[in-house]
Amino acid sequence: MSRYLPLFAAALLGGGCVPVTEPVGPVEKAEPDKALVGKWAVKKINGLAASFAVESIGITAPEVKGNPKGLMRGSMNDERDPMWFYLTTVGKYTYANVIVGGGDDEPNFDKEGAFAKWEKSTKKKYFVFRVARDGDKMVLDCGNNETFTKLMKAANVVDDGAKHVPFFHPPAGWHTKTLGKDGPDAVFDKSNRLELVREKAK
Repeated sequence: MSRYLPLFAAALLGGGCVPVTEPVGPVEKAEPDKALVGKWAVKKINGLAASFAVESIGITAPEVKGNPKGLMRGSMNDERDPMWFYLTTVGKYTYANVIVGGGDDEPNFDKEGAFAKWEKSTKKKYFVFRVARDGDKMVLDCGNNETFTKLMKAANVVDDGAKHVPFFHPPAGWHTKTLGKDGPDAVFDKSNRLELVREKAK
């Protein structure tokens, strides 16, 4: 499971995450947020996120031929293995769709052609986080998995049966259609999040 750790790792294995096979929005419509680029130091962690020693998160927006322009890359504690994500804004909130992959190899889109190959996969998986930035401060809400699971089951959305981190198969538009008007706020309830500040260049 170490491949799941590099970005936003605090939520992934502790049950405090939003695991889905359908992102909040399509990557083709995503725009990069250059204001997120840089290194962010973790100042406070609460909830299940505290189970992991996350000290910093680095974010870049590499330009790779063939990649969607909104695709960004993050890493935890300067780890080598990156996780790739893109942002989707719904109403007043922004969400990070973290691409987890679906096979033995986690996706790495550093090289031309890698994204096109991943696009052909029929087993795409994502973790979804709510992102809020205010100047040089950022909050990553990893979500309440227990609440998310209850909402998915109430809507008769099935998961893939995985033992440790089951991924749900919601329909497109699930963020508003399946969760409903108040569902997203119930899931991203501030119980499991990281508060970060931008590290100044030396």
